[in-house]
Amino acid sequence: YEVEFMNQTLIRRFGNQAGKKCHQAFIGRSSPCPVCGVKAVILEGKDYFCYEAEDKQGRRYELVASPLVRPDGRRLAIEIVRDITERKKTEDLIRSQNLQLTEVNQELKKLLQVKSDFLSLISHELKSPLTVIQGYLTLLTKKQMGSLNPEQEEGLSVAAHEADHLNYLINQILDL
Repeated sequence: YEVEFMNQTLIRRFGNQAGKKCHQAFIGRSSPCPVCGVKAVILEGKDYFCYEAEDKQGRRYELVASPLVRPDGRRLAIEIVRDITERKKTEDLIRSQNLQLTEVNQELKKLLQVKSDFLSLISHELKSPLTVIQGYLTLLTKKQMGSLNPEQEEGLSVAAHEADHLNYLINQILDL
């Protein structure tokens, strides 16, 4: 389709392209665009048609075509062109960063599972024998396994205290 009129903003961006085919003037194509808003509103009778295109320099545009009927009945299309290059770059950056965040989150989930497995192992491998030790220390301290001399009682008291301290430390580690 032939360009009939351009506003000053479009002329500054592309130069005056009036009289040229739109696909050549703006997109740099030798044939019409596969998605054409002008065709959609002129030939297909749509009320409007919104699409995106990229120019010869790689800038991206959002185009909205609407029908315009001249007094002589001739159907034209008016297109509003908005440069969305920066918006698309930002969207691409956000998409890329979201992908990176997803990967980091997956890695963190793996690390949390490793931590959980480690803490389960510590809980079982340290607390189970410690519980048995504390049980026997209690039995010995209460003299349920026989009488003790004062030195043995002192030694058991120290051992019971250290076992309680070790149990406290293990619980602190497990609370991380």
